Amino acid sequence: MLPSPTPDSYRIVSTIGMTPYRARITEAGNARIREKIAAQRETDRQAKRLETEATVRRKRLDETLAATAKAVGPHFATLILRDVAEKHKFTVDDLKGTSRKAPVVRARQEAMWRIHTECRLSLPKIGQRLGSKDHTTVLHGIRQHVRRKASEEART
Repeated sequence: MLPSPTPDSYRIVSTIGMTPYRARITEAGNARIREKIAAQRETDRQAKRLETEATVRRKRLDETLAATAKAVGPHFATLILRDVAEKHKFTVDDLKGTSRKAPVVRARQEAMWRIHTECRLSLPKIGQRLGSKDHTTVLHGIRQHVRRKASEEART
């Protein structure tokens, strides 16, 4: 006796018009195909679940890093200012000042870039740290420093 065909078997291979022997072989093949399809669907579900978990973990990590940067950023900004001032043989007050002499401006722009990349402070907050500079001044300083670094690397 032939097993009654299921709607799924019609999608895989139809047994209509086959001999009973051929129909049993086809149904057995269809059963294996259905098992493989079910296994693939289960694998897909597991992969999607793992991807979702990874996304959630990545989001939590980003939030933790942002909170840490927010809490620690201002302290690191002070350390960066000291480091840049020492490197260029200026004082922190020189970097926070209004001098437009090229060496001071370059050092100040380096400080802006380092604070922006290492502390992830907003442009207005960086400007406050550097003596009430406007956020557009900070943005210009960061861009200038990046251009200067790129041209120096191209020369070497």
